[in-house]
This record gives sequence, C-alpha cells and structure tokens, in this order.
Amino acid sequence: MMRAGVDMIVHEDINKISELLNGHQGVFVQAGAATPTKLLEVISENASSINPLEFFHLHTHGNAPHQHIPHFKITNLFVGSNLRSAMDYDRIDYLPCFLSEIPALLESGARSFDVALIHVSPPDTHGYCSLGVSVDVVISAIKHAKLVIAQVNPQMPRTHGDGFIHQSRIDHAFKIDEPIEIAHPHELTTEQEQIGKNVANLIENGSTLQMGIGAIPDAVLQALSAHKNLGVHTEMFSNGLIPLLES
Repeated sequence: MMRAGVDMIVHEDINKISELLNGHQGVFVQAGAATPTKLLEVISENASSINPLEFFHLHTHGNAPHQHIPHFKITNLFVGSNLRSAMDYDRIDYLPCFLSEIPALLESGARSFDVALIHVSPPDTHGYCSLGVSVDVVISAIKHAKLVIAQVNPQMPRTHGDGFIHQSRIDHAFKIDEPIEIAHPHELTTEQEQIGKNVANLIENGSTLQMGIGAIPDAVLQALSAHKNLGVHTEMFSNGLIPLLES
C-alpha cells in the first residue's frame, strides 16, 4: 500500500477490503450508474471471511452479487430491477422514504451505518475526486460515515456541482479501470405504447413535466412528440426525454 494525499491509503490488493469491513455492521453503497460493482463483487467473493453486514442503498446497477450471501442483509431505499424479484421484506428489505428526506434519515441515526462505499474519479491536482454520475444522497452518507472506502476509476466522469470529495476524506481506496454501469433502455410493448398515448392525451400544450424512470414514463414521453412548449421540472428522467429535448 502507499499513501496518496493527506490520509487516503491506496491498496494494491483489492481483497484487502474484506479485512477493512470486519468489525463494522452497516455499509452505505453509492448507487445508480456509480455503483461500485467491483468492490461488491470482491466483498461477495470473500464473504466467508466477513462478519454479517447490512447494506443500505438506493437502486444499484449490475448483478448485485451481495444479494446471494445469507449473512448479508440489504435495505433498499429505492428498489432496482436487479433486486426486485429477490425481495422477501426480511433479509432483502425495502425502506420507503422520499429521496429528499434520506439525508435527514441518515442525520437522525434511525438507521445506522459506519462505512460508506463509493465510486469516484481520480483526484485532480488539488486532491478533489468527483462522485461522478450519481451524487444523490452520497454527500450526506459520507458526512456520517466513520470509514469511507472508494473505488477510484479514471472512467468515472467528473461532474460539476456539489459532488466533490477531497481525497483526505477517503480512508481507503482501490484503483480500478472499468466502464461504469449503463442503464439500457428496453423496447416498449404494444400495451405500454398505448398507455403512453392515453396519458399523453391528458397533457396540454405548455405543461411542465415531472416524470419517473421506466417503461411507462418513456412511453408517455414518446407520445408527446406533437405537443408544443413543454417544460421540465423533475427529480429524474431517462433516455425517453432526449428526443423531446432535441426537438
């Protein structure tokens, strides 16, 4: 291992993460396209040498290998498609919470964790890493974590805004060089397209759109191509909005 910056320790052996997690009970995992999938894979491969853990996260991308480990519990704040079929509301659970209220939940200590598992870009010349494509509630999680472990990846885009973390706030880092996870859009079914048309007929020109993600929102967006002067004020959106923006 070698020191990098003020406090961050960069480990050459990624299996070292197993040792780092022992003695801890709760792990917050950065989610979305920034899911640290390599670290989750290594943790799952070495699960026999790791004590029981509870993972907290929003919807993750990838195979979610930690779902197959009997002594690992997963508490989803949002449930992704990779875990939906495995939900048993016991070991793999769902905790309903508005996204905007999750920082307050973490602040309250009602659900405790002591490790934050994140995925960042390499530090710049000033020592700042970017949380990249999935910032959401991660800043709050880092604030309340006793131990911050990062997957540092040059393929993680640097994004601007309140999504930077100084390397001195990262306790341990593992370098990887792999593509980040991508959400692949699915072809709409005839039924979904019809639902989209029915909903679009209820929307007037000049409306402001708020949307979720998934097939039905995409079907609605697809059916809005003839509408005029639409606006967008939304928490999230998927690829279905891009053709409307371009038009």
